[in-house]
Amino acid sequence: MKLISGSQYIRVDLHSHTQADKEFVSQYRNNKADREIFIRLFIEQLKKQKIKITAITNHNKFDQEEFLLINDRAEKEGILVLPGVELSLAEGKRGLHVLCIFPQELAKNQNNTGYSFIENFLAKMFNGERFDANNDPLPATKGIRDMIDLLENQLKYPFILIFAHVDNSKGCFKELGWPIINQFIREKWMRTKILGLQGINNSTKTKLESEITRIAQELGVSETSLTPAYLEASDPKKLEEVGTVYTWIKLGELSFKSLQFALSQPALRVKEPPQWYAPYLKKIKFTTYRGLEKSEINFNKDLNTLIGIRGSGKSTLIENIRYVFDIQPLDDVKYKKDLIAAHLGPGGKIELDVFNKGQEYRIERIFDERPKVFKGEEYIPDLRPSDLLPLIYYGQKDLQKRVQEPRLMMDIIDQYIGEGLTTVQSEITKKEEEIRTILHNIKKLKKNVARKDEILQNKASIEHKIADFKRLNIANQLKLEANYKKDEMLLNNLKKTVEHEKKIFQDFQEQIKNTLDSVHINFSESNQELNDELAAVFNKHREYWEEIFEKNENIIGELEKGVEKVDQKFRVKMESIKEEVAKIKREIKVDKVSPDDYSKLIQAREHYTIALQEIKKYEKKLEEYQRAKKEKYQQLQELWHKLYLLRSQKAEEINNKQDIIKVEVNYKGDKESFIEHLRFLLQGSRIGSRKIERVTELYSDGIEIINAVESNNEFSFFTDNEKYQFIERCSEQEEALALYRLQDTIRIFYKGKALENLSLGQRASSLLMLLLTLDNRPLVIDQPEDDLDNQMIYDGLVKELLKLKGKRQLIFATHNSNIPVLGDCEQVVVCINQEDKIRFVEGSIDTRETQENIVSIMEGGKDAFEKRKEIYDRWM
Repeated sequence: MKLISGSQYIRVDLHSHTQADKEFVSQYRNNKADREIFIRLFIEQLKKQKIKITAITNHNKFDQEEFLLINDRAEKEGILVLPGVELSLAEGKRGLHVLCIFPQELAKNQNNTGYSFIENFLAKMFNGERFDANNDPLPATKGIRDMIDLLENQLKYPFILIFAHVDNSKGCFKELGWPIINQFIREKWMRTKILGLQGINNSTKTKLESEITRIAQELGVSETSLTPAYLEASDPKKLEEVGTVYTWIKLGELSFKSLQFALSQPALRVKEPPQWYAPYLKKIKFTTYRGLEKSEINFNKDLNTLIGIRGSGKSTLIENIRYVFDIQPLDDVKYKKDLIAAHLGPGGKIELDVFNKGQEYRIERIFDERPKVFKGEEYIPDLRPSDLLPLIYYGQKDLQKRVQEPRLMMDIIDQYIGEGLTTVQSEITKKEEEIRTILHNIKKLKKNVARKDEILQNKASIEHKIADFKRLNIANQLKLEANYKKDEMLLNNLKKTVEHEKKIFQDFQEQIKNTLDSVHINFSESNQELNDELAAVFNKHREYWEEIFEKNENIIGELEKGVEKVDQKFRVKMESIKEEVAKIKREIKVDKVSPDDYSKLIQAREHYTIALQEIKKYEKKLEEYQRAKKEKYQQLQELWHKLYLLRSQKAEEINNKQDIIKVEVNYKGDKESFIEHLRFLLQGSRIGSRKIERVTELYSDGIEIINAVESNNEFSFFTDNEKYQFIERCSEQEEALALYRLQDTIRIFYKGKALENLSLGQRASSLLMLLLTLDNRPLVIDQPEDDLDNQMIYDGLVKELLKLKGKRQLIFATHNSNIPVLGDCEQVVVCINQEDKIRFVEGSIDTRETQENIVSIMEGGKDAFEKRKEIYDRWM
């Protein structure tokens, strides 16, 4: 009975009794109907206590009929009931109680015997009576060693042996004594047969583990290899006690073999389930006619490994997980895009169930459309998958590329900072755009202000000529015409302003009309009601703009009429003075100047006066922009530092979590790139490399250089020509210089050694350890073992995977059997590609089917595995 999503912690009670046992108090022993009631109540009690596996271990007996009836009902409820017996052995002072548990097939009758395999075993154990005159159990005629020999070598039965109630009467610690217990610990033969101790108390456990520590040191082995499973069980004497005491065991299926496997590695499998806080992917489902047709995978919260021969679909699945989260690939973009298209294809849909912060969500993505997030059936339009659950993804060779390009390693830190980093980077981008706008405006204003000297000179020349008229005492006589010419210029400027406003509005009106004219509402016949609703909305919108346009046309028309009316009156007045002006000019008798020039000079002076007033505004605005620029520069530098602090804090967290990897973040550490950037900006200036390096020693970024230039710093290491060239280039290239962001750099140390001094494999191992320890978000990697040798995989990767149990979901595509096997993989997904159709077979490593697939796919088949084992045995 395979469990969905692979290995899970389930409640197991391996020491249970029924009313077939004398000590069990029951009122349902009278007839067949009573027995059926008892069996029903027994199963209901197991369900109530959420027991998924139990073993019926009555004293010295096995009631086949009762077991088969219980088992038949239990199977329908998804409960595994194993047959067994609690044996009294001829060991110790008063006998020793051992639980013997068997697979269900041993409850059946042996061929041609009329009784079960278990009965056959009991007959050989006792060779006579099993109970005394009071129906109390008698010790068997054999001891524990003889019993194991009988089961293993003579009968060849699969079995699980557990010392029962070890601290009570007839328990191993009461009956055998520590010398014998220590001998059992030392003997590999014995400790691999006794898989568990039931009911050990804390003081005995402390003493036992002290002995195990001592013996492990003597033998040179790990303490874990000598420590049996500590089990709790109900050992019930009445119905309501059944299943009330139990053990949590992690299993991938409800079977004898899986239970036996779990008990053989108790440190990993027999313990309280950890509290789970991390987000995780729950299930992925594909709807398509392409390669992933009708595929579905249930993920485990812990370790998931995708295995299969090359081309079987491992990378396809990894890339589809990336695709549903809308994560952009780091490399091989076309290949990965084609992979999605080939196996998902037009109309293909991915549905991914995820769990985060106590809520279940569903992410859906149809091929070539954007992903959508649902909570239940409610669509959440503004929620992106990466915001809901920021998955950490690395495709094939992505990690390898980062190992080879140190500047890319900062991404590993950045992706774990998450939302804070995104916010700061967004602020940096916004601030850079604000600075670009300011610099663009400053550039325009400087061009306008640069005309000031020329205008002042022209105005001074005009003033000098006007002064000639005043010296000749004819200025006042010509004042009438000059005033009219001055007012004419003013009126003409106003008319131009009105015309300009009218043109702006006409252009705007044209844009709006063109935009609205481009809207064609023509839904299909399937959505005519929506077509009409949308058309009504747009018609109302058009009416609004038409009303606005009409009002503005009226307003501007009135303005034009008003100005035109004044203009006509002015022209009439101007015409009326022409004779008077002509008379004045005829009466002026001078040869040095022309009376006709005076009004022109007054007009020119007015023109330059207005121009200077405009320039004064430009100068004021320029000062404001210069101040704003300095503020923005400072704010940008602060944001750079804020980003560094986020990275530095994350590095400190990493360093405090473990001792293997140390991370060092250096603020604006990429000096080489900064030097190259300055060389590019200064090319052709004949400023040498050493002096450019000197600038980067004094100033940590382009903004500091700009501030130094504008503060008239001496730059004493430059010649006069170099200084001129440097200041000139910095001013010309201010945007490229100021907005060049000097990148922070990262150094990673693996066991005290800098990454750059390690081999490629050691670097890959370091970064992989870093990825594993940084966060609790799901980590999806395609072939994490690339560039790692098997020793690194075991000493580094596998041991870290075991530490992460219960803390983080991992999904790896791999060709290395050490990862699923030694990593105690909770869910192995076997990928099979047949005629371009990919199918998946799921199961934990404690399921027989998965074990056979691992041997076949990852070890080269059973024969190759056995051959290697034979050679290794000879070597060892």
